[in-house]
Amino acid sequence: MLGMTLDDYEEEDDDDNNDDNNKTIPSLFETAAEYEAKRASTHPIANIQGDTSTGEEHEVTKFQMAGKLFMYHPEQQQYVERGYGILKINESHDPSDWDILHARLIMRLDKAFRVILNSPIFPHMTVERATDRSVRFGAQDESHLRIFVIKASAIDCGNLCKELKSRIQIIERQQSSSSNVDSAVTNNTDASNSSSIQNSTNRIRKRSHSKSDSDTEENTNDLSKKSKLIEIYRDGNKDTSDEDSVESTKTGEQETNI
Repeated sequence: MLGMTLDDYEEEDDDDNNDDNNKTIPSLFETAAEYEAKRASTHPIANIQGDTSTGEEHEVTKFQMAGKLFMYHPEQQQYVERGYGILKINESHDPSDWDILHARLIMRLDKAFRVILNSPIFPHMTVERATDRSVRFGAQDESHLRIFVIKASAIDCGNLCKELKSRIQIIERQQSSSSNVDSAVTNNTDASNSSSIQNSTNRIRKRSHSKSDSDTEENTNDLSKKSKLIEIYRDGNKDTSDEDSVESTKTGEQETNI
């Protein structure tokens, strides 16, 4: 080690430190691997799958737009902001009758996806342009009818009014045709009931007429029988009176002879 300078000592120390570090690094990796293997054996990773359904799986989105939603609060007598998000018009059909259309408005908060509007599109639903960049409409909120305003671009507001009004008209026609069918069924039922009642009345009348006819016949027979009895009685009385008159004549003659 003679003849070595300070720099040589420092280089030798650095080499020793590097050797120690090289020996330490693999041991750390080995220890970490052993720890993870042990942890995996005692605590297996659970595959948790939450319910990711949104309720829109069987619906078709026909229109959507971005905007900020407000709801009129009757107690505060002012519009309260509900948030910014995507408003959609979703459609679905009745499985039993494909011609029956169901449509609804649904809006979720942007990024949070929390529902801030969920209302069916119903007959006579009010829709109007409040301004060029806002639309006012009536919708259901927790089974109550509320007034909403959505602010968006002028083009989106115009398209929203058009799409909503067209579906309101379709649903109104569906309701009208359904009412006509119900009234026709009711009328047929009433006519059938009236016919049944009329038939029953006719049968009762026939029975009463037949009964009255039989009663008349019986009464006639009774009268004829009574008439015959009266005639027989009269004939008997007549014979008796004739015999009495003969006897009285004979008696008178005998009395005269005496």
